[in-house]
Amino acid sequence: MKSLLKCPLVLLAFLPILASAQMPSLVIPEEKGVVYNREFGVDMRVNTNGLSLGFTKGIIKTFYRSSTYYFDLTFYRDLKENRQNNKVIFAPTNETSNAFVYGKINSLYSIRAGKGIKKYWSDKASRKGLVGYILEGGLLLAFYSHIILKLPI
Repeated sequence: MKSLLKCPLVLLAFLPILASAQMPSLVIPEEKGVVYNREFGVDMRVNTNGLSLGFTKGIIKTFYRSSTYYFDLTFYRDLKENRQNNKVIFAPTNETSNAFVYGKINSLYSIRAGKGIKKYWSDKASRKGLVGYILEGGLLLAFYSHIILKLPI
């Protein structure tokens, strides 16, 4: 008889635990939260035909989309150029030559500025990578200068 009285008391003690198991679990919302609202990046590139220095500033609008602005300075060179650094002493006049670039005809510098959109299709954490695209457009201003080599006659 005592065991029959203990059974309802044990069930009554575990009733809150059993009732909480029937509650819905915490639902994580589909919308992602954005921790910050701005991004900034600096890039330096060395190419086979020159080098570039630029920066990108962005405004994060949603978790998957941001708007960017970029500015870039670039120096281009010809692959046929050959830099001569050695000093050559000419015996009859005892003069030395300065360093120069053999085959250099001109210099080209460019300034790029524009606006772009970044759109991501996936999360970095859930896919262990990021899939998306960047679409940019803007203006390019180039400075072209001739090199004049003065030779003593």
